[in-house]
Amino acid sequence: MDELSTTGRSANPLSSLRFRDNRVFWFGTSFSSIGQAAFLVASSWLAFRLDGSGAVGVVTFATMIPLFLATLVGGVLADRSERRFLVLAAEATQGGLAVVIALLALRGSMPLWALVTLVFLSGIARAFEMPTVQAVLPSLVPRDELLNIFSLNNMANRGSRFVGPAIIAPILGLGGLRAAAFAYLIIAAFYLLAVLQVMRVPKMHHQHETTLNLRQQVVEGVHYIRAHSVLGLLLGVIVLHCLLTMSFDSTLPLFASQNLHGSGAIYSSMVSAMGLGSIAAALLLAGIHSERWRGALLLVGGLGSGLATALMAISMNNLLALSAIFLVGAMTTWFMTLANTMMQEAVPDQLRGRVSGIYLMSASGVMSFGNLGAGYLAARFGSAPVLGLPALLFVVLLLVISGVRPTLRRLYRAGTFATEPTRSLTPVTPAD
Repeated sequence: MDELSTTGRSANPLSSLRFRDNRVFWFGTSFSSIGQAAFLVASSWLAFRLDGSGAVGVVTFATMIPLFLATLVGGVLADRSERRFLVLAAEATQGGLAVVIALLALRGSMPLWALVTLVFLSGIARAFEMPTVQAVLPSLVPRDELLNIFSLNNMANRGSRFVGPAIIAPILGLGGLRAAAFAYLIIAAFYLLAVLQVMRVPKMHHQHETTLNLRQQVVEGVHYIRAHSVLGLLLGVIVLHCLLTMSFDSTLPLFASQNLHGSGAIYSSMVSAMGLGSIAAALLLAGIHSERWRGALLLVGGLGSGLATALMAISMNNLLALSAIFLVGAMTTWFMTLANTMMQEAVPDQLRGRVSGIYLMSASGVMSFGNLGAGYLAARFGSAPVLGLPALLFVVLLLVISGVRPTLRRLYRAGTFATEPTRSLTPVTPAD
């Protein structure tokens, strides 16, 4: 029997799509991810045209900081409310804001403050959508399909970095505000497609009854993570990974211009290559059904992320840079997909929204601050050291943490949390 299959069936990388509701939902969230990826690229390039690399850092921060500020609230709502409605409302809001930016750009002037405000609001909507989607996925397929469904979801989310930028790259290459406006209208069209697709999914979640208020529900989610020591340890490694190897969005426009002497088309091509690497890695992971391999692959993905990012930092020609960032996309997707799948397997449905919110808040929050600092540091010291040195630091830290923490080594061997002891949850007193 194939060691990558514990059920006797073939390692089909698309196996979870045979479930109708998951298939429809996946296409809807894929359209949304394409729109979001194109939105980030268009906003970063527009900011670079308006006021240089520092402005890119501000806009990237404004896009990502809501994932730190609002994903936990979004996760609580996902555990209290009907989840399909939350997804639809978030997607419609993001599409509407893209239209507003397009209309402002068509007027021939775009103040930086207006762009920052609008991308911040779009980020709030995205912060509500992301934990809700994460909470929905495990209810759409059996447990043995979880790695497959999260791999395909991550393929759509990360792979959208290939499709979204590739669609708008020729438009951004024309330059000017009118070209940017047309790009944002295309982005809005993808959000419309997302809404129409998700509307085809039946009501997917009956909210769990609770007497706890919002704050107490947050505390309940935190207590659950604290009760699983390896869960908290893995979350800490994820935070380091996102801060040191994934906080480079604000430096890429400068890297493309400074190291590769390229234009908006080169920048978009780099982002697309990273997305293509994500697609390749997600498809490979989607075919794995054995828990035995997952722990070792988690370590490989973490180390590979840091080394690939360091290689990209020293790239001085287009071919090497595109090859390196392809590996960055593959390794980061590899690591994040496996880590997220392991976490979701350990969480009961009534807590999934909140644990997903904590996970996204931690990961995206450090990326927000990391990108803000990286944009200014790259403008002062150059993009290469800002990309390469933190990535190498992560490799060293991951090796040290893995060496001194036996629980992490057991996770590498087992590929699951099932063997880890769980302390009692601290009871939460219901609201009066």
